[in-house]
Amino acid sequence: MASAEDLEGLELCGQSESLTQRLRNILKDYSDGLAIPKEIIQNADDAGATKVTLIYDSRSNRQWQKSVLSGRMADCQGPSLWAHNNSEFTHEDFTNLLNLGGATKRSQSTKVGRFGLGFNSVYNLTDVPSVFSGWRLQFLDPHGETRGRGFLEDVYRRQGGNSTGVKLNFATKAGQQVLADFPHQFAPYAGVMGCASDLSAQPYRGTLIRLPLRTPQQAKESKICQQVYGEMEMRDLLGKTAEVAHLLLLFTQSVSALRLLHLRDGPKAAMLLEVKRSLIECLRPLPVTSDSGKLCDQTQVLTAAVHKMQQESAEKLIGQLRLRIETWYSVKVAKRLGIDALTVDTNRKDDWLQSTAIGFSDSLEMSQHNEVFRPPLASVAVRIKTSQDVSAADVVKPGVAFSFLPLPVETPLLFHVNATFAVTSSRRHLEETTMDESDGRWHPGRWNAALLREAACTALVAAIQRMASDGIVGTPDLWPLPEAVSGSIWCHLVDSFYQTVFSADPEAPCVFPTNKGWKNLSKAVFLDEFSLGSSALGSSAETVRRIAQSMVPESWGVAEGLAPGVQRSAVQLDLLGTSLWEGEYFVATFLQNLSRLWNFSDVDRKHCCELLHLLLRSLSQTAVSTEDPLHFLRCLSVQKLLNSCSFVPNQLGQLCPAKELLDPCCSAAALYDQNDSFFPRNDFQIADIRQALLKFGLKSQIDFDELLKRAESIYTLDNDLRKERVRSLMRCICESKQLMTPCDDRLAKLRLVEFLPALQKPKDCKLLWYSVSNAQGKLFSPRALYDSSLEKLVSLCQPVFDKSLLQDVPQDYKEPLLRMIGVQKTVTWDVAWTQLCRAAEVFHEDSRLICLAVYQHLSKLIDEDPTVASKVRSAFKTCESPAILFSDHGFLNPQKVSLNLADKECQPYLFHLLTDIRRSLSNYRSFLKAVGVLEQFGAATYCQVLKEMQAKYNGSELTDADRKCSIDLLTRLSELSSEKIPEQSEIFAPDNKGVLTQCSDLCFGSIKWLPNSKSLHFVHKDVAYGVCEKLRIPDKREQALKMHHTPLPFGQKEELATRIKGILKSYPLGIEIFKELVQNADDAGATRIHLINDRRSFLQERVLGEEWKSLQGPALLVVNDTTFSDDDIEGIQNLGVGSKGSHPWKTGQYGIGFNCVYHVTDVPMFLSDNRVLCVMDPHCRYMPNATIESPGGMYKDESLKAIMTDFPHFFEVFELKFESLLGSTVFRLPLRTQDMARKSKICSNSGSVNSERISALFEELKSDLTDILLFLTNVRTITLSELAPDGKLTKVAEVTSEISGEDSAYRQFKQECKKLGTVLQQRQGFDRIFMGGSSFVTHETTVTVSETKPLSKFASLRKCTWMVAQQLGFSSAASRELQSKSLANLRSTIASGMWKALPKVGVAARIDKSPDSGRQRHRAFNLLPLPLITSLPVHVNGHFALDPSRRNLWEAHSNDAASEWNDALVTTALPECYVKLLDSLRKRIKAVTADSQDLSLPLFYKLFPRANEADKSPWGNLTTKFYNEVLTKQWKLFPVMVRQQIEWLPLALSSDSVDGKAAFLQEGAPGEVCDVLVKINLPLVLKGRDFLPCLRQSDIKYIPVLEQCVIVNFLKGNCCKNLLKSLPMHVEHSVFASESAVITLLKYLLGDALTEKADSLFNLFEAPINLTADGKLRLFDRNQPVFLTEYVRLFPEQNSILLPRFAHKKVLEIFHPQPLYGKFGSDHSPVAYETGIYKKFSLEDFCQCLEEFLPPRVTTERLHLTEQY
Repeated sequence: MASAEDLEGLELCGQSESLTQRLRNILKDYSDGLAIPKEIIQNADDAGATKVTLIYDSRSNRQWQKSVLSGRMADCQGPSLWAHNNSEFTHEDFTNLLNLGGATKRSQSTKVGRFGLGFNSVYNLTDVPSVFSGWRLQFLDPHGETRGRGFLEDVYRRQGGNSTGVKLNFATKAGQQVLADFPHQFAPYAGVMGCASDLSAQPYRGTLIRLPLRTPQQAKESKICQQVYGEMEMRDLLGKTAEVAHLLLLFTQSVSALRLLHLRDGPKAAMLLEVKRSLIECLRPLPVTSDSGKLCDQTQVLTAAVHKMQQESAEKLIGQLRLRIETWYSVKVAKRLGIDALTVDTNRKDDWLQSTAIGFSDSLEMSQHNEVFRPPLASVAVRIKTSQDVSAADVVKPGVAFSFLPLPVETPLLFHVNATFAVTSSRRHLEETTMDESDGRWHPGRWNAALLREAACTALVAAIQRMASDGIVGTPDLWPLPEAVSGSIWCHLVDSFYQTVFSADPEAPCVFPTNKGWKNLSKAVFLDEFSLGSSALGSSAETVRRIAQSMVPESWGVAEGLAPGVQRSAVQLDLLGTSLWEGEYFVATFLQNLSRLWNFSDVDRKHCCELLHLLLRSLSQTAVSTEDPLHFLRCLSVQKLLNSCSFVPNQLGQLCPAKELLDPCCSAAALYDQNDSFFPRNDFQIADIRQALLKFGLKSQIDFDELLKRAESIYTLDNDLRKERVRSLMRCICESKQLMTPCDDRLAKLRLVEFLPALQKPKDCKLLWYSVSNAQGKLFSPRALYDSSLEKLVSLCQPVFDKSLLQDVPQDYKEPLLRMIGVQKTVTWDVAWTQLCRAAEVFHEDSRLICLAVYQHLSKLIDEDPTVASKVRSAFKTCESPAILFSDHGFLNPQKVSLNLADKECQPYLFHLLTDIRRSLSNYRSFLKAVGVLEQFGAATYCQVLKEMQAKYNGSELTDADRKCSIDLLTRLSELSSEKIPEQSEIFAPDNKGVLTQCSDLCFGSIKWLPNSKSLHFVHKDVAYGVCEKLRIPDKREQALKMHHTPLPFGQKEELATRIKGILKSYPLGIEIFKELVQNADDAGATRIHLINDRRSFLQERVLGEEWKSLQGPALLVVNDTTFSDDDIEGIQNLGVGSKGSHPWKTGQYGIGFNCVYHVTDVPMFLSDNRVLCVMDPHCRYMPNATIESPGGMYKDESLKAIMTDFPHFFEVFELKFESLLGSTVFRLPLRTQDMARKSKICSNSGSVNSERISALFEELKSDLTDILLFLTNVRTITLSELAPDGKLTKVAEVTSEISGEDSAYRQFKQECKKLGTVLQQRQGFDRIFMGGSSFVTHETTVTVSETKPLSKFASLRKCTWMVAQQLGFSSAASRELQSKSLANLRSTIASGMWKALPKVGVAARIDKSPDSGRQRHRAFNLLPLPLITSLPVHVNGHFALDPSRRNLWEAHSNDAASEWNDALVTTALPECYVKLLDSLRKRIKAVTADSQDLSLPLFYKLFPRANEADKSPWGNLTTKFYNEVLTKQWKLFPVMVRQQIEWLPLALSSDSVDGKAAFLQEGAPGEVCDVLVKINLPLVLKGRDFLPCLRQSDIKYIPVLEQCVIVNFLKGNCCKNLLKSLPMHVEHSVFASESAVITLLKYLLGDALTEKADSLFNLFEAPINLTADGKLRLFDRNQPVFLTEYVRLFPEQNSILLPRFAHKKVLEIFHPQPLYGKFGSDHSPVAYETGIYKKFSLEDFCQCLEEFLPPRVTTERLHLTEQY
């Protein structure tokens, strides 16, 4: 080993780097600028903060520089930069803050930033940052690594070392002491972002970072950064931040708000800048959330990406949003800071479409195999600009690359791209693959390329698709061009984009703008720019494009609007394939589709002509260069098509082959008119075009049939020549033989030729004839013309033959000629109807004759064919104007005309028929009835006229004439019978200003005591009061009430009186009415309810109406100490639905149960909290403004106060001196009088109720008071009182319940009920109900009943005590049992959300010993007692499904959800709860006899149910399940006496259960035997209850009765092991204590075996009850049985040798063995001998005994015994 001297030449030296040097190096990558605010925002975003605030604090704070932690910290009290966010630092965050560059969030794939690197950017401006969050404050002091240089040096010195920071915990006393010792150090925090002046007062909810700005002195001494940060530097930092603020939140995940503040003087900071991000629309929610309306959920893209990757879904688009970023900038604050040169909008609003996708190939693989790479996620953001409801893409120049916050990387793209990029260490560039690293599989450059190629491309395509579908203008302008990104990293995105969109796959994205919308490549056509572009075709290029658009298939389109260079790039990359149309292909396709294009439209036809002109002119040229772009027009394929297709339009515009047309320059053309259709159209007669047509067969002559040629040529003639040509043609036809051969084919063709002009109307006619309106100069075929004799029926709608055309035809030939050529001779109904409609358009005398003719013609047609009437009626309904009846006043609507001559006219609204029609009414009646002329005027007519008048004036005052007319109509309406008069809302009447108003909004008359209101709307004074009353216009009082009537549909809306009457059939009048009211109060949370028989009567003048007066008499009042919620008010309206359907933990159902109150009243009402008054009026008779839709009303708050003031007598009925109206609810049920009963549709005439009937019900209710509170949740007091007419209150009875120790367990049980109810609301209840376990609670309830007897001044008291057990749900064992049952109906009902009941049951046992306890009748409860007496000794409660009467459990003929539910409660939940109740009670038993005042065993036994085989009710089933539960689950409910002490054991499950841990019943065994068994400690259930019949009814395989085998097994078992070990033992020393006890037991065990069942004796072997003659107990030994013989008496009792071989003499009394000779009586010993338990005593045995007994000298004499002896 080398010595010290040998090592003198060595010096210790190695690699190391100090903390300050490390930070200095880090800052080279995080140079000053925007790095600080961006990293602060990034860290807040990762922490889940939604708001970030940066505060420039320019205060000097010199007053706070003394009591600081260390001397150098005084210089850090001045100006600083504060950073706040609303998330709280965790313990892990504080730990990570100290791990410099530790990549603390690398393993958290949903985080973006890296605490440790990014946070260190703050050292650009400070040396001592601090972080405050919760209770903790962390100071960072990197300079502290060198002793003497730290800012907290004094602290380090006091701590005895050095460090690089200090952490304070203000929750500790030490931290609070630091606050007290150094108040100036923490003074700057006060008031900043909610900081309290005492930082230890409460934890700080958020994170507050303080960065003291580096002073010049600190800069000189700093080893981290020498950059001074003063006002100028902060101004620069704030300015730069403001300029890019509108981009900072574009891709953040959580942060949606950013503020820049300036704190100068005082605690209030001025706002420089505010940025807010909001969600406009969630177009595609993220997969991790279903709530598309929350911005914070839809921006968690990293979490969504991780979730999507785990799903392995083929869908890569994970989210799409429309965001809005609003930026507000204060110029005033900026100027104060000296920021003047910024170009920042003071108010800026940017809308963005943001699309996000994940990678799916290389990037996904890289992410899964290298933890360096985060989820392969990318987003694009496209700015959208909206102006005048038009959205357009707003390109950004330049684009910016984001890594959730903007990077200093500009892109050549016109949108922004965000991705989980790999950036260089300087965070200024994206990583790219270089030549040296091109083979590195996991190189960050390859990661970025894969992100752009996959995720970014997917997001971009999805964004363009969305913009296309939303019709956003300028979408193609966003397309990137390959040449713009050549050589850059962005080429990966562009190349992938082009490969994606230029795919021939039919499922490729539809991103190409075409004339038919957005298409993909498979349905888009691109025109070759070289041959078909403007450079080749000039202005004709647009024509070519239009034609191409018409040629493509219906679902295809021609690409247009793409950015310049996109198609060029696609052609260069050979991406278009067959979608590119070149010149030759286009022309060939054009010619093949020409006939179709020609008939599209005039525009298409024009475009076709232009292209044909271009084509023919090109073909007419002789010498053309091959380099001509139009050379393709002269190719052979084009010429071949021209030879065969129709491409030349004739003079009629029809396309024809060139060979079918006539050359207009040939000699044959002179035979025809120059405009004949056989010539090419004029524009095709141009020389060069005609020259080209001659090449393709243009003809010079034609051959037609002369007659047809002449007929068809008439169409081409001028009007002046037509008649002369037709007259000549008609004469020729007549003279020819055509007239004589009507079947000639040429004549049939002639009938279809349009060559005849129509008859023109007379000059003096004012009507518009068809020949003028539709046929001016038109020719018709003969079949289209009507004979001139039908002129009045058709002239306005059809052409009429001009008979002057036959002037050259002989008279005898005219009619036959017309008949032969097919001129019409009959008029159908529809033509006549059209003629009528046209005539009704002009009111003139000419119309009269036409209308009368049509009326008569249509009537005739209807008489001939009645179906015509319905056709005419349908045509009239669709007629534009219903005014078709001619009159002297104009055309009238038939529905304003009456056939009844007695009806009065009311012009200009109601009229009589025209006099001409009335004179010959029979000729017109059929038509008039068909169009709806009234038989007479009625209510509907009058109301319709008034409605039309109201629409005409539209709120304006009527003229005097129309006002009188309206009043006249109202008068006629009132004269009708009342049942014909419609509702007030359908009638309009003039108000006091002469404005037509709905009668329901008007009132009339006056009531002196009711004050006038400006809002009352009175009918016009000229309308008689009698008319108002007949039309049911409200009087002043009714209208005043309507002002305060809440326009809610209050009242029971399902069905009215008939529905309620049906319900009451299931609810006979009885005390159930009180029970329902108690139950509703309990569900509402009331603790007290007061039932009052109110015999008072009140004043009837100032009430709500005349009918209301009958409600001012006696009533039943119900007062409880809770108030109605809005849900309760709504629920009480819904008959049979209730507000508690959504609260399953509530038992009652407002609606069905509540409706039992209609037994006593027709108008129930209630006042809640003295602020809401509700009245239900199913008859709509008593409550003003009640309607069928709203049969009731509500007055609330201010409206109620007004009613109380205006109608004091009405409100007096609720005033109770002994009850406070605040905080309580008062139900008032006015008793139904006999008069009300006669009118009632709810109850019959016998349905009246008086106060005596209520008193009788009170008396009946008293008998139930003891039980009524047992299972209620809240109500603890019920009071019955009588309120005399003089207002004196007398308490009739009162019941209260007191729960002993209502502890937390009971309150927790109620909370569990609510929790399970909430689960049911969420439709998740089945598994939670049946598999979620159970909750159980017991409590002792003392019920006190106080009654006042009639004629007595004193109240009697009686108390009873109950043990109540309640259970929610099912135990695990019960759940397994239920799983075996088929509950399909119940499961589906719960899953649908339709089931609202809880699995809540209860059992109550009376445990007091009052005299009446034995007379207690036990019932079934559904919270309150049902009228069901059970055979059980306890009350049972359950949230049962009841039948519609709510008096019995639901019963179904087949299984349904309700029956399955009841079965589960009765057979599973209730037996469990019952058993648990008894288990709780047995622990309280302190006495065996009933004499004790404590809970005794006899009383306990009485609580067990008795089985009855005949009981098929649910309760009999419950009893069976109870005993099954007790036995199979081994409940320790059976008392046994062990060592003079009571122990509780379960019943034995088999005869082998003899370990002393299970008990057996004494039934079947004699008492003396049981006494013996008790001595030897065999567990026997104490007597007092016969359980045997009950167990036999419970379907249990084994019943634990005391059988012989049980006793034998016990004697052989472990419980008798001490006895077995002690054998032989004298019987008196054993547990038996006497010989008689053993004999008694042995005799019982032998029993029938002595005569019948000998086999059972074999069980006695090894039993310790073999009593031998020496008085000892031994085992029955199979190998050494003892002798059973009378001769045992021959031996002395002191002989210890022989006596053990013989059975005891008392055993002989059992078997009666016979002597050796002779028989006496019954001998059972042979059975004992056969089984071997005893041995027969023979002569040989006797001799042997003698040998052992006699002296030896005797035996030597060889005494010989013989049989004779």
